[in-house]
Amino acid sequence: MNKLGLYLHIPFCMRKCGYCDFYSLPDPSLIGRYVKALCRQLRDMSEQCKEYTVDTVYLGGGTPSLLSVAQLAQLFDTLGRYYRLEQHREITIEVNPSSVSAEWAKECYGLGIDRVSIGLQSMHDDELQMLGRLHDSAQGKRAFEILRKAGFERISVDLMYALPGQRIDRVEQSVREILRLDPEHISAYCLKIEPDTPFASARLSLPNDDVAFAQYARISEILSDAGYERYEMSNFAKPDKHSRHNMKYWTGGEYLGFGPAAYSYFQNRRYGYARDLRAYLDGRCPTVDEEQITEEEKQRERIMLGLRLRRGVPRAWLDADKLKRFCCAGYMEYDAERAWLTTKGIFVSNAIIREFLD
Repeated sequence: MNKLGLYLHIPFCMRKCGYCDFYSLPDPSLIGRYVKALCRQLRDMSEQCKEYTVDTVYLGGGTPSLLSVAQLAQLFDTLGRYYRLEQHREITIEVNPSSVSAEWAKECYGLGIDRVSIGLQSMHDDELQMLGRLHDSAQGKRAFEILRKAGFERISVDLMYALPGQRIDRVEQSVREILRLDPEHISAYCLKIEPDTPFASARLSLPNDDVAFAQYARISEILSDAGYERYEMSNFAKPDKHSRHNMKYWTGGEYLGFGPAAYSYFQNRRYGYARDLRAYLDGRCPTVDEEQITEEEKQRERIMLGLRLRRGVPRAWLDADKLKRFCCAGYMEYDAERAWLTTKGIFVSNAIIREFLD
């Protein structure tokens, strides 16, 4: 049967971080109503999924760890009743270190959640405070240890770099502190100032591209030496510990998104739901950005997304002259079958990909 991933958006947090442009609201009082609405949508969509088995489930946000165990159990009960879940499925939940307790973690593990993505972001308290995070480095370490003790054998850690005024030695220190925790997966994200976020009006001075690249290159080097493979531009994992759910996005796998601001790619159709929690709670959240994906568009996306991956794409998909030019400049490499971006090429990947798509 066809494989399907499910993304459940949890649009709640205790406080918006200054850099965050994901759809979330600092109003946890609506979580109870929201879980019921989410279960309703899961039931309503299930008829379209009879020919699929669900092999990945991802709870993102926002802060999914604000949900109680009872609320999570309500969601998983609905999933179990209305969807065919694979025996060896991957179920991931994002957590904020400030909202993790030993009892909650243990019971979540008992529900069948087997992978956690924890938003540490930095191991320096002043950087965490600048980012608007609710935790400090000690809480971050403690949350990781709680999750490990609860039984989780697949933990991913988020790290941010290219912060205002950040020196490369500070990035190195954060990476090495994270490595002491020994996570299975590390995501390293360059801070970007997005419109309509508090940081957009704060006039922050970010490191220039050369400094940001140097930090990224050093992160890649340290993690590679520690046995982590950069399997995607921003993601590093121990052998066989990559995110199965996120790989669907990069390889053209099908997935359904549930909740406001969630997107789906299902049966050659891409669409999202409006960023409107109230409308969603009332059962009238409209779809946005709908499009049918043609075979030509699929191939363009295979190139665009495939070049994000360390394994790259088949050489036959790329213009040979352009490929040689990028290889001579140190931006790409290739072998007899495939071509991929180098670490240097990643920081100009948008321009390279546009060249191949023109």
